[in-house]
Amino acid sequence: MPGRILLAPGDDIGTTLILDRADGSCCGLTAHGGPNLACAHCGHPVGAREDDCSFWQAFWLEPDAVRAVPAGPEPPVADWTAVVHERFAVPPIDADGRWNHRCGQEICVTVVDLIVAADGTPVVFDDDEAAAVLDRALSHYVAGAESPAKHCALHGPGRPPRARHPALALVPRHPQTGRPWPTPPGVTGVPLDVEVWRRLAFPRTRSAVRVPGPLRAEIDRDDPPAPRRRGAVRFDPWLIRDLLARHPAVRRPAVQAAHRAGEEFWWY
Repeated sequence: MPGRILLAPGDDIGTTLILDRADGSCCGLTAHGGPNLACAHCGHPVGAREDDCSFWQAFWLEPDAVRAVPAGPEPPVADWTAVVHERFAVPPIDADGRWNHRCGQEICVTVVDLIVAADGTPVVFDDDEAAAVLDRALSHYVAGAESPAKHCALHGPGRPPRARHPALALVPRHPQTGRPWPTPPGVTGVPLDVEVWRRLAFPRTRSAVRVPGPLRAEIDRDDPPAPRRRGAVRFDPWLIRDLLARHPAVRRPAVQAAHRAGEEFWWY
């Protein structure tokens, strides 16, 4: 949306829904009809919320209806140790054990990066958690079964070093700077949302507690357990298709083939 200001829906403060403009589809609102949110004090339309299925949840501000004011100094950039142990977003697993929609979309972005990094070759995950989440999606897009497979492993802070480096590495993306964790020479890093990466890298430990290994039994007993994951990620083929179409590598034959493969199925 050219000229409009993009915010996360959680940053939408002091607005109210315009009921006669609350147009959408089966699961939520769309911003196609213009502003659907108004100032809670004066009632003037200020922006549009979009949260229907297959869309990034977003809050679009109209540039002529708002003005910027100083918000104070920027918070200090957290080091990677804090990133691993502290939570920077909504937990990736909801209370019912399902992946939340935001993380599902983040995983779709990583699937596109893996498709481009693999360039038409199969991907073998060295970590069971990563394989359980990503393997099924890549099987629909990555062709070239006769080509040698590229190994992919989780790499980042707190992970033990590997004797042999894989060709690809799933690395966390810093939640403040957006920069991925650096990879060793010769290893192609594939960024992943830090909350999803932490869930895959440390599936059986509570990373908010800075202790090596699992918690002691007496502490684990008094701490409510994290939600158990059940069910696979619901990948959005429309989102993956659109991301592939806009990727600079879409002119490569292998990426074009993956883009065509994405047009042959819907949700699964």
